Amino acid sequence: MKPGWKGFSQLTRAALVGALASGTAITAKPPARANELTLAGLRPGRDSLQVAKSRYRDPAVPGTKDDPSHFMWVDSCNKRALTVEAAMNEPVKSVQVSPFAIGVVDCGASAYIPRAKDHWRTGRGLGLGDSCSRVVEIYGKPESESPSVKGNEQLELFFYSFDWAGADVPQVMEVTCSRETDRVVEILLAASSL
Repeated sequence: MKPGWKGFSQLTRAALVGALASGTAITAKPPARANELTLAGLRPGRDSLQVAKSRYRDPAVPGTKDDPSHFMWVDSCNKRALTVEAAMNEPVKSVQVSPFAIGVVDCGASAYIPRAKDHWRTGRGLGLGDSCSRVVEIYGKPESESPSVKGNEQLELFFYSFDWAGADVPQVMEVTCSRETDRVVEILLAASSL
């Protein structure tokens, strides 16, 4: 151990013993608020559909006649889908990462969407399968929290509005957690109110 570290640990130990002896409670500092700008490397309100296409190839499900503004990329091997809402020559309105289950698939190297598993996360690193407590650790207390149900699954929705961060950050984010597994199952980042 380096000499400076030994002194530091002795000082830390002394402060801890002093606090315990005086009855002073040592409490964990609540997480600070943090805003979010991107999901899957895309920034709603700024990036275009072309940015998504250049990053992840052509979508597996391009907009349809009934819904021309939703484009979906599917990573079947990791059971995830990326949905982007955007009109052709306008900025992206929303980006969503959600579970996507499909039968038996070819998971050879050519089947993977580039960067999907590791990059379909928020700019601060939150992704599907992360612990629900990590949401609050990263972003602080949500603006609202509410129970929900999808099929038989009990869910908890965390809603964040980042308007407090300034006019340059108009995003809102909704994170859906499974109550049964205590894991993040869906993330939506939008340029305006949901």
